[in-house]
Amino acid sequence: MVVAAGKNGYLYGLSRDLSEVYFQTPVTRIENADAPLTAEGTRFLPGTQGGTNWYGPSYSPALNTIFVPAIDWGTTIKLAPPESLKHDPPNPFIGSANGFGVQDPQRFGHVTAVDADTGKVLWKYDTDTPMVASVTPTAGGLLLTGDTKGNFLAFDAASGQLLLQTALGDPIGGGIVTYMLNGTQYIAVAGGMKNPVVLTESGPAWVAILALPPRP
Repeated sequence: MVVAAGKNGYLYGLSRDLSEVYFQTPVTRIENADAPLTAEGTRFLPGTQGGTNWYGPSYSPALNTIFVPAIDWGTTIKLAPPESLKHDPPNPFIGSANGFGVQDPQRFGHVTAVDADTGKVLWKYDTDTPMVASVTPTAGGLLLTGDTKGNFLAFDAASGQLLLQTALGDPIGGGIVTYMLNGTQYIAVAGGMKNPVVLTESGPAWVAILALPPRP
């Protein structure tokens, strides 16, 4: 099978040749997705900045589970008559009266665990900040990620229980990898993200190295 998550807020389970859709699972709030746009404004979710963005799903063979990060952030788009719209090359032509729209004042995020065969949601972690970092499962049963408030997060991958939350300072929106060295398991976290899309401020980019305690 093949899975893909998009900015429309769904995780798709597809046949290997991409000819069949086995499941379509929402991994964030989806509202007014098919509502017509109006001059007064149409609000919809997950919004122009929402859904799954930079880092896509990951897979745990041991649990047969897909993990998906997502942004949940409503947008209001307004239409304008054609004569009022101007194209200003090389800037992109959006075609609305208010660009990519007005974002809700509050934004949210999710990490969703989904059964890889059926698309059933096994657990979900909800937060008040976008989730755009990688979601990295380990053979030891952890799920590692970070949020845009600068927290490194470690979950029990099977149950979704939050095992560790450590503030590392700047927003985390990069990759997270784990490796062994001389019998110790390390975790490398890429952080530091100044980004106008998810409205984060940050100092210079950095990599933090953490170590798991040795097994008794």
